Amino acid sequence: MRTRLACLSDLHFGQERKDLVEPLFRAIQSAGADMVVVAGDLVQRARRDQFEAALAFLDRLNAPWMAVPGNHDIPLLDPVARLFHPFNAFRRHVASDLGPERRIGDLRLLGANSVDPLRWRRGVARPEEVARIAALLREGRRG
Repeated sequence: MRTRLACLSDLHFGQERKDLVEPLFRAIQSAGADMVVVAGDLVQRARRDQFEAALAFLDRLNAPWMAVPGNHDIPLLDPVARLFHPFNAFRRHVASDLGPERRIGDLRLLGANSVDPLRWRRGVARPEEVARIAALLREGRRG
């Protein structure tokens, strides 16, 4: 049996195209996704109501899901929050683990957080995050 993975990014709840939300939902449901992965930018401005809307969408999918943050998932207009605790809202509303690991069937999914709070665009592959992923991959070869 095949494992079906749906990978989404740039949902931008808070500025989502309302006319596309239900068709996207139906497409994922009809595909029978075993797991949904969101590769960043669940929301537009890291606001509670936006995270709530994104989570309501994901929870309706009737499939397990995981998400990593994107540059829009951290505060933009609050420089203190952006610099000193950029992931608080994501951790509070989405997941405490910014680099999640999941297994579904024979598939192992390793999330990596590449958000750089000092940049408005473009992420960064941090050496410690690359080392973590490499260690998990090596561990998987032995197990």
